[in-house]
Amino acid sequence: MTYTGEKKKIDLVSFVLASLKMFSRLKLWAIAAAVLGAVLMTLYSNLTYAPVYEVSTSFTVKLVNPLYASSATYNSQTAEQMEKTFPYILSSDALKTAVKESLAVDWLPSVSASVTPGTNLFTLTVRGDDPEYIYKVLQAVIECYPEVAEYVVGPTQMIPIREAAVPKAPINSVSTLRSCVTGGAIGVIAVAAVSMLAALIQNTVSDEESLRQLLNIPCFGSIPAVKTVGKMNRPLITDRAQGHGFAESVNMTRIRLEKELEEQKRKVLLVSSSLAGEGKTTFAVNFALSAAQKGKKVLIVDCDLRNPSVEKSLGINAGVGLSEYLEKKAPLQSVLRSCGVKNLFVIGAGTVHGENTVELFASSDFRTMIESCKGVFDLILLDTPPCGLLADASDIASAAESAVLVVRCNYASKGRILDAVSFLNDNKLDVIGCVVNGSSARERSGYYGYYGYGSYGYGYGNRSYGDESKV
Repeated sequence: MTYTGEKKKIDLVSFVLASLKMFSRLKLWAIAAAVLGAVLMTLYSNLTYAPVYEVSTSFTVKLVNPLYASSATYNSQTAEQMEKTFPYILSSDALKTAVKESLAVDWLPSVSASVTPGTNLFTLTVRGDDPEYIYKVLQAVIECYPEVAEYVVGPTQMIPIREAAVPKAPINSVSTLRSCVTGGAIGVIAVAAVSMLAALIQNTVSDEESLRQLLNIPCFGSIPAVKTVGKMNRPLITDRAQGHGFAESVNMTRIRLEKELEEQKRKVLLVSSSLAGEGKTTFAVNFALSAAQKGKKVLIVDCDLRNPSVEKSLGINAGVGLSEYLEKKAPLQSVLRSCGVKNLFVIGAGTVHGENTVELFASSDFRTMIESCKGVFDLILLDTPPCGLLADASDIASAAESAVLVVRCNYASKGRILDAVSFLNDNKLDVIGCVVNGSSARERSGYYGYYGYGSYGYGYGNRSYGDESKV
């Protein structure tokens, strides 16, 4: 079965949900960023604080013309004229020069004026960091204005309505609460932006439906995230403490998978994933346990000679295994072991290897071993390294008849998943479907986690491929 999925445009709802999920994972970082932002913003506000004082006065300005002083029309026209010319005169270089010469200074603070529309009522305002100086500037503007305005509109008279005084306190102040809130908000927004960027870059699948849309292949089941208990680093369906939900999901997935394999008359199933840390080993082990409990004679082979984990997952001691068999150091009978569960047998990885595993699987011995086991077992599961990461995964695939891909929710990117399926198909291996891992909504950091834990890396020298860590 081939896939027909392709990279699609980002779905807005899925993107928002993925961003919220990512933000919930980064909530501790968000709290830390909020606290840090609040502290830094408070320090910045206090260090950069500069007091600003303001002094103002209100007055009327009249043109002095005794001939028309009592005319209502004249006074109305005068008000309109003054409303237009007063701001212009106030900002003119002539007035500024006159004020500077009056005070014997080289610069002036901010001087502004507001006009009550339709009247000759004005408010003059001066702002600066020196209360005494801005008061002197205000008085100088009032004294110099009539002299400068006379050249523009004729003689004027300024009649004060409200006298000014030297300001006692600045009009601005440092608000610790406002600084904390602003800094905290900036910190949270920064983490939210990182969450959105991460969700955009990851572009992962979040449930069975999104995986079906991507790959267009069957999804045999969805395994929930569960609590790990005791000394086991992976949950097992034989452990009652794991609860009914986990075992039931594995059993239902096993039933669907078995039906597919029986219809196609196949026994050898490769279990893999696109990246390390998606839970393929734990699914393979629990799938084998479920099938064995129902009377199937099952063999699970740990094909990961760099990072073996099947024996550890089943709680049995490591012994001679696949690597010794492929190196012709041990016969098949000695590497084939019972794990204490009726109908379930294991071939462990044996001695951990580094770079020479490619040569071991490249020989025909591995395929010969699988062919001989097909006459004895009803089901053979091959737990492999993440497909596409390592070259020996190709040789392992040649011994299998079908493959199932374990996909962890919100983990591997869609591109990675597509590449994994392409890799298996390129090796003439039929990907009959997939299994979704970690679909439970009860995922909680430090308590619930995806199955598949522990250190997991693939390395050649200083290069490292993947990392499996507890979520």
